[in-house]
Amino acid sequence: MAAILFDMFPAHGHYNGSMALAKLLANRGHEVCYACSSDFQQKVAAQNFKFYLIDPFIVFPFRAELKEKGLLRFLLENISGIFHDQKPRQIEEKVKLYDEMIAKLRPGLIILDEHYAYKSIFYWKYSIPIVTIQTALSPDYAPSIPPCYSTIVPQKSKISEQYVELIWNWELIKLSFTKLKEKVITANTHSGKYNKVFAKKYDFPFDQELIKRRTSGVRFKNIPSLVVPPEAFDFPRKLRENLFYIGPIINGQQESQELNGRLKSIIDTVALEKEKNPKVKLIYCSLGTVTAEFLKVCTRFFRHIAKVCSENPHIRIILSVGKFFNISDIPSIPTNLFVFDNVPQITLLKHTDVVINHGGINTIYECIMTGKPMVIFPLSLTWDQNGCAARVVYHQIGVRGVIRKSTPKSIAGVLNRIIEDEAFYKENVRQLKSKFADRSAYTVELIERILKEGNPR
Repeated sequence: MAAILFDMFPAHGHYNGSMALAKLLANRGHEVCYACSSDFQQKVAAQNFKFYLIDPFIVFPFRAELKEKGLLRFLLENISGIFHDQKPRQIEEKVKLYDEMIAKLRPGLIILDEHYAYKSIFYWKYSIPIVTIQTALSPDYAPSIPPCYSTIVPQKSKISEQYVELIWNWELIKLSFTKLKEKVITANTHSGKYNKVFAKKYDFPFDQELIKRRTSGVRFKNIPSLVVPPEAFDFPRKLRENLFYIGPIINGQQESQELNGRLKSIIDTVALEKEKNPKVKLIYCSLGTVTAEFLKVCTRFFRHIAKVCSENPHIRIILSVGKFFNISDIPSIPTNLFVFDNVPQITLLKHTDVVINHGGINTIYECIMTGKPMVIFPLSLTWDQNGCAARVVYHQIGVRGVIRKSTPKSIAGVLNRIIEDEAFYKENVRQLKSKFADRSAYTVELIERILKEGNPR
């Protein structure tokens, strides 16, 4: 059995999406360790995995650096870098820390979040097999498939194919201009430049292996990529070489957690109410783990949810607002709205009728596995939430709304669409779930083959 190092992008959804695979490999007898910052050590330790504390970024992302330093300081430092570039030395110092980590852990395989797959360049020098893991929808180009953050539901027609191709061409043009702007703003001291510099230093075949037609990030043809979202959830597409769907991993799923006293009391009370009045429905509403980044939008939406409850006495809503939201920002909480900082989501889903969520792939997957139809209100305009919502509509397992244009009336309207035709949507969820064959054995075989054979060089 081997030591396997997970290097995930520092976001809760990415860590959550990797845990089933990590548990599967640990149950197989492999020693799993996460390379992470202190922000995520508690999450990793809670799942009984080892962790190694390290800065997750070897090359600091352009936007993150701009946000941290402010525009003026950022521009001045980059102009100075034209004459005296400190970044290569800073990168070398970080690489030394990774050298120490690899020497101590001696992993037989590195599972790297595709969100920063550029780190393959730096791991390449260790001659350790590398795979990337996609916990979100694939940003790769595929004929007839819209970009992963698109709201479009493709149709089986020539017009649809041509329209999707037009959208892809436009998105790639915009991406080219974005990269050009980055070069100008950073005075050509951007991350892409250093990735190429170090690729040459470590004999990584950057230009030969780079996949160019994608909406974000990088992917390399010689690095196998594991896709966590189940293939059956995606639009039908032709798979690229070295791309493998590994979800769902049933054997590594999170175990149910017990309901706390207040939550259990609410569920028991609603169950009794439903016995007396079948029109009573229990709704779970959560906008995921990213509410801090969209606090203004979330505050407005949560206030609308309170109004929906007050105007629709037949529904009961359990609202999970996250740790960054101040509950007092909802000025009036009706008796049929129950607000929590967080809840044991998987356990709670088993007791609900409908789920309102933000289009996060992990929550959608959990809804499908527990048989719940959904109302999707995507938060981000640039992540894959719109694409996830489009797939929910495509499979007819839920409906979607536009959160920034939502009103109490529009929210109640889409919610009641599901409630009034609940049997239809639940049957579609059941049929889609039936296509989610457990990929645990396939995934173990794939990982252990890569462990044995390594990456082509």
